[in-house]
Amino acid sequence: MAEAAHDKRINSNLLVDAFFDSLMIRYSYIDNVEPCMDYELFGKVYKTPILGAALGLHTRFHESGSLGYARGIASGGSVNFNGWIEDEELEAICAEGIPSARGVKPFADHDRIYQCIEHDEKCGAIAVCMDLDHIFDVDGRYVDAPYGKCGRQTLPDLRGYASSTSLPFILKGILTAKDAEKAVEAGAAAIIVSNHNNRFPSMIPPLAALPEIKKAVAGQIPVLVDGGIESGVEAFKAFACGADGVMVCRTLMMAFSKGGPQAVTEKLIRMTDELRGIMANTGASCVSEIRTDQVVRRDF
Repeated sequence: MAEAAHDKRINSNLLVDAFFDSLMIRYSYIDNVEPCMDYELFGKVYKTPILGAALGLHTRFHESGSLGYARGIASGGSVNFNGWIEDEELEAICAEGIPSARGVKPFADHDRIYQCIEHDEKCGAIAVCMDLDHIFDVDGRYVDAPYGKCGRQTLPDLRGYASSTSLPFILKGILTAKDAEKAVEAGAAAIIVSNHNNRFPSMIPPLAALPEIKKAVAGQIPVLVDGGIESGVEAFKAFACGADGVMVCRTLMMAFSKGGPQAVTEKLIRMTDELRGIMANTGASCVSEIRTDQVVRRDF
């Protein structure tokens, strides 16, 4: 079963790439100005709207670990969203003043979730993020991983987490309008549209799910997107599909594995430059001016 699911996941990755390739950009030039790439999130301004998405087990990719990865993202002027990391790792990152958050798993032990939230608030994290798509494994059983066993999360549970902290509470793994509406009802400060690198068979590409989710949220909270974005061109397409911010993991992970923190910084800067280039040539002076009519689905 696991092997079959893995085969499906590979096919889903190809679908994500195909969806990006199907979007063509409309270019226009009259009255254009050089874009400003400043990006505001939760009241703070960053140098790029391309955010570092959740990555865990950093030492698999580079000896500098989670701190090295965070340094690379911070040097690129961005925000560091981790996957699950231990308390001590987050403390070391926040001690350097690096804007960071970690992904708190949907633990079956809800007291542990509250403890994580309290810890992250005290150590200086910028937000708390929960991976909703880690409740079940591919066989439909509650995830039981080395970091702990996961379990059911109800709307009242999520509302309790969000109301327990002054930090923005973010829900990741949203792929339907229904879940987006529930996230708003729960008091989430933002949602992340993500299929977690196609964790389950035949998952919809995040950008394909984005329009209905954006409509459901109706501007009440930011809608961030994490889903196979590997270039500034693809970041532009994500914004044009309605994203309020884009998150990148796979391509930064690859850079990290090859060249450590410096390679992460260089990749972020390169992607930001690519995004600026598309914006300048389509008339968007900032990311909020990127319009949905600037991309067209091709039928050829």
